[in-house]
Amino acid sequence: MKEVASIIGGFIVAAFLAIAALYVFTVPPKDITLKDIPAGLTPQANITETDTQGNTLVKSPDKEVDKKMQDNYYIIVGSVRDLSWAKQRAEELINVYNTNFIVLPPTAKGYYRVSCGNYSTLEEAKSTIKNIRVNINPNAWILRLTRY
Repeated sequence: MKEVASIIGGFIVAAFLAIAALYVFTVPPKDITLKDIPAGLTPQANITETDTQGNTLVKSPDKEVDKKMQDNYYIIVGSVRDLSWAKQRAEELINVYNTNFIVLPPTAKGYYRVSCGNYSTLEEAKSTIKNIRVNINPNAWILRLTRY
């Protein structure tokens, strides 16, 4: 009788694990929104995003657009779709280089960019990127965000 109970118990556990695995592999992952990113890691404003060649990549919805526009420049050292990896990489870089690394909000294609600082002029970003390309990532690039 104990053997039968043991077999039934094993069957129930196996069935439960099979159902759990089926659920995990069939339910789509939760979409990450800006609300999931801590406020300190994201720039806050209505933005238009362009690369340094001037190609428009993303335009945020206009809500009470201020007539004054301001450009900010970010040196991108990594771009990934995994928010947790982006946050982890930013923390690692902060610990190693003792400087400001931030995770920018996702692009329209879902990429999170890790940026080394925020610069108010293109010249300032260009002078800093040389050192970053030598020490952190030779493929680092400059992103211009226009804030309204």
